[in-house]
Amino acid sequence: MEKLERWAEHPLSRYDFGNSFEPFALETYQYILYGMGFPTSLEDNSASFHQVELAKRYFAQVETLTVMTVKELPSHRELLNPLQTYRSQKNEHNIIKIGVTHVSQARCSRQRPA
Repeated sequence: MEKLERWAEHPLSRYDFGNSFEPFALETYQYILYGMGFPTSLEDNSASFHQVELAKRYFAQVETLTVMTVKELPSHRELLNPLQTYRSQKNEHNIIKIGVTHVSQARCSRQRPA
């Protein structure tokens, strides 16, 4: 619980983990905490952020590009339909191939002298 309280006020740091044999890397903790929307206040470190406005512009550009890119992506259904068609065709081909082999083997077994 101590670490969570600290991380609410300061970003995670490799110095938060004293054991070099920690089973999870710092990045794993960051991925999980920030992926879950864990709130971290950066106000104590605000003096070290010299280019906040530039960063805001870059984030806005990334957001704009993300929205544009998502609009261009096909839907899940558009991606899955060709796979379903391919799978169906492949299964039909295999059934026909198995059926022909089965029929051919049956004919051959009938033609053999007893």
